[in-house]
Amino acid sequence: QCAEGNGQNYMGDISVTRSGRECQYWSSHFPHRTKVNPTTHPDRNLTENYCRNPDENPLGPWCYTKDPEKPREECSVPVCGKELPVPHKKEEAPCVENRGLDYEGTLAVTVSGLPCLPWDSPLVQEHSRKDFRKDVVLKENYCRNPDNDDEGVWCYVSHSNTSFDYCRLNYCDSPLDEEPLPSQAGRTDSKDHQTFFDVKCFGQGEEGEERTVCEI
Repeated sequence: QCAEGNGQNYMGDISVTRSGRECQYWSSHFPHRTKVNPTTHPDRNLTENYCRNPDENPLGPWCYTKDPEKPREECSVPVCGKELPVPHKKEEAPCVENRGLDYEGTLAVTVSGLPCLPWDSPLVQEHSRKDFRKDVVLKENYCRNPDNDDEGVWCYVSHSNTSFDYCRLNYCDSPLDEEPLPSQAGRTDSKDHQTFFDVKCFGQGEEGEERTVCEI
């Protein structure tokens, strides 16, 4: 099906953006909390994760994307009477050096899909270490690596079973699950990655360690 005008008529099944990003389901709030969804726009046929134009976007049909750093983007929908555009292949994001120690991006959701808490929130202040690196700017609720964690950037979360979680970035060096590295925080064994502490909670009471974690 082709789009006419700004594409409000489009009811096809294209579900990828013009840059190659996969569309987020309209009924989902992960990784982005939606302002346009089947509840707010019940008559716009917001089905599955298909590209639509429920808000009369002049650039045409769009969707929320599954890329945590790209909330929404227009789709490559054929315009009636014109040749079908070909979606661009998504380019790999540049890799992040030093396990994210210098990362200054806006990723604010963890690998588990949990939203990050603001670094200046009262709950975070209760858990934050006082010896975080001064050169790491803890801005808003963005994932950061202020304690030079071997596993990369992380953030505090509000969850019954854990106080923090790691965030997914494309690191330049090998991830820990592929190439074991000596642990600086005492959380893993360099040979077989066995946890040193109780499988439910660890980190409490370690020398110089105030970031406590209870595993899910």
